[in-house]
Amino acid sequence: MPHAPSPEARGSADRSDPAAGGGAVRLVLFPVLVAILLWPVAWNGDPLGFPDTEAYYEQGGQVLDRIASLVAPTPPATAGASAPPEAAEPETRPVYTIRSVPFSVIVNASMRLAGEIGAVLLLAAATAWLVLLAVRDLPPGRAALAGLVTAGATTLPFYASQVMADVMAGWLVLIPALLAWRRWGRATTAALLALVFLAVASHYSHVALGLVVIPVLGVALAVQRRWALAVAAQVPLALALALNVSVGVAAGTGMSVAPARLPVLLARTLADGPGREYLAASCPEAGWTLCEIYDGDRPMPTRVGEALWGPDSIVARSTDAQRRAIAAEEVPFVLAVLREHPVEQAAALLRNAAIQLGSIGVGDVRRTEIELEGHRDLALSLERIEPDAAIRAMEPVQWAAVGAGLLGAVLALGAGGTPARWALGMLALGLLANAAICGGLSAPADRYQGRVIWALVLLGLALAPTPPPGAPSGRMVDRRGRLVRPGARGVGARA
Repeated sequence: MPHAPSPEARGSADRSDPAAGGGAVRLVLFPVLVAILLWPVAWNGDPLGFPDTEAYYEQGGQVLDRIASLVAPTPPATAGASAPPEAAEPETRPVYTIRSVPFSVIVNASMRLAGEIGAVLLLAAATAWLVLLAVRDLPPGRAALAGLVTAGATTLPFYASQVMADVMAGWLVLIPALLAWRRWGRATTAALLALVFLAVASHYSHVALGLVVIPVLGVALAVQRRWALAVAAQVPLALALALNVSVGVAAGTGMSVAPARLPVLLARTLADGPGREYLAASCPEAGWTLCEIYDGDRPMPTRVGEALWGPDSIVARSTDAQRRAIAAEEVPFVLAVLREHPVEQAAALLRNAAIQLGSIGVGDVRRTEIELEGHRDLALSLERIEPDAAIRAMEPVQWAAVGAGLLGAVLALGAGGTPARWALGMLALGLLANAAICGGLSAPADRYQGRVIWALVLLGLALAPTPPPGAPSGRMVDRRGRLVRPGARGVGARA
């Protein structure tokens, strides 16, 4: 693997190097990657969607209207003449309905400006830029191969083409690996940190992922004596957390880094069993609000989906006041369950995380029809793909790509130097943390790991050493053409 650039070279790190990746090749490759990432839009006829898509668009319209009213308030006389009768009624504050404000605004504004494709065009363009960044030092042919395999042989296009924040979880896995790997120019570093902020602020599961990977990234950078970046890398996380807390306070749901989210942790422990056992043994004496909802005549749900959205779900069975109480009790309840059933709950978490780690199919992809009916109204029609649909041919293709990426990562660990190992360590942390957070603490689903697995394919192919043409057996070459001994310490060891 290449040496870290010298201080003199760092200032020019953002300049195109025709010998390393090929500036002209990258210019051609970028629109090709964007087109590949958006092929599901052509296949579907519209960007892909998810049940939350409608809520993001409509909340974004509400937020933009609120901003507009603050910037240019409506005169009182006009407001009194045009306001609908119900406007004077007290507003009901949400309990489990707040979505990410930054992502909602991005979705609404981009779709109003560019139509239904607006949001996914931004997501695909940013993702394509990250792919090019990872392969920028490779020879042109190999850079194109790694980029095209990542975009074309994984399910990444399904998430880049979906009006959801899922693809940003992949950014949050890839970007820390890129920052730990090498020194980028100031403009590139600033752009990467901006994407980290957007990724963390765009979904509440990303908050948990960011709280795991970003502090570890800071430690990795400090060990490399990159002190300024170690501190700067924490800023996007801190800003995203502060924004979420501010949104929660403004909405009246209290101070929380994930305001008004569904009680996923509570649903998880009920589905796993320890939560149900604890309630059965402690109700009604313990005084939990759940004891009022799930009495002897109301069986407790045994699946996360049933606990959150089914006819006997927490939301369906509770009043607004009870939902607020449950939201406040969620963390204390889960901790109480852990004290009573630590082994059972830990085993369930590990089991679900392991299942999630290998769940990278297309089971959560839906055919979608989207129609913008107004600046705050979106009509959404969703239809699950049939199990025998031809699109499922992507699954074995992706497994082959993942195998290639994993092999490349293993080879890079053996033949690469310390920078490559830092990158792969951050990659592994991100993939494992995502599986534990989404599968272990929520419920295993294809979309959770499918949205990040492409980072393994990309970095594995980008970091893998390759033997030069005609090189003696047992020797390898780094990306600057230097012969190195497999397993040699440092990237500068020559054969």
